[in-house]
Amino acid sequence: MIVSEEKFLNTFENGIKNYRDYNLAKKLHAQKETCKRIANITGRPETTIQGWVKQRKPFGLDALEQAKTLEIIPLTKNSPKLPALYELCSWVFWTGFLTKQYEPRICEKPETIQTLKEYFQKTLQLEGKYAPGTIRFKGNTHGRILNAMGIPAGHRKSTLELHVPQAIIEDTNAQYRFLKILFKTRRSIIKKHWTLYLIENRNEKYAQTLGKEVLHIIKTTLPKLYITEQNLDVETSGERHSPRIRLQKKTILEIEKHYPALIEPDALSPENSYHSTRTA
Repeated sequence: MIVSEEKFLNTFENGIKNYRDYNLAKKLHAQKETCKRIANITGRPETTIQGWVKQRKPFGLDALEQAKTLEIIPLTKNSPKLPALYELCSWVFWTGFLTKQYEPRICEKPETIQTLKEYFQKTLQLEGKYAPGTIRFKGNTHGRILNAMGIPAGHRKSTLELHVPQAIIEDTNAQYRFLKILFKTRRSIIKKHWTLYLIENRNEKYAQTLGKEVLHIIKTTLPKLYITEQNLDVETSGERHSPRIRLQKKTILEIEKHYPALIEPDALSPENSYHSTRTA
């Protein structure tokens, strides 16, 4: 199970308690218990119970029903929409963010944004609104799924303890695509050397940890590459700590030989390079 009902409800304040109390209230009401009696049992105000028995649902349950309708809850390895959710997860992680209201954002070139907008509308029924350099997805149901998969909510990722999403870590099928989007969006090419600029952080320890996690995924997903912790460093400028993975000519040749698809453009990942002016 990648995202269960409980994990989804955990993204709401008191989400699981609301769910359990609501279902208990409905059950007791069907057994002819009074609203006052149910309020005493659940510890809820009587007016709240009266609303529930009249089909007014507590916060979070409407979103859960919507997620079920969209077939993204429960989310398992056999879910038809899992590949598209991994795609969304990877793009939001590397080039965007989740707002505090759990709305996904992707920041990219206009042509890339248009391609992604059409793809996620088709695969996830996710409506996106274009703004200069950004696609803003409407609603937060999908964003809460991403949060349950391991992406934190908050506009400034550089202030968060950022890790590779747990769902990506636990599914080797998702890791190659995760890396491809990294290479397409955060790779700088200078002469015959490549640098993968990861997401900067104001906390040096957080930056180092993220760098090690990404390096580990590269080593396990691309086992034919010779890459060690010597390829990883953290550049510090004032309060900014930027983890980087440097790839020399030998490693680049190994990528071109053994993993050419990693650096080839495709419909969802147009050729793109990371520029140091982009902020996390």
